[in-house]
Amino acid sequence: MFLGWFGPIGAAAIFYAMLALRKTGLELAWVIGSLIVCASIIPHGFTAVPLAKAYAKMQRKRPTFNDLVGR
Repeated sequence: MFLGWFGPIGAAAIFYAMLALRKTGLELAWVIGSLIVCASIIPHGFTAVPLAKAYAKMQRKRPTFNDLVGR
């Protein structure tokens, strides 16, 4: 879940921006791709701590194997 939230969007945006730059020669593709990555840092940064705390709280409430087998 953690890697899904933080990794693929930025990596894909950089990859496709570089690919578009190579294929078209337009630097605007690189600029837009870079701006997408920079813009995504803001919501990911603001949501990282609250979502991590919510995930930890959910895991604490989850029954363990010993709870399920009655030990």
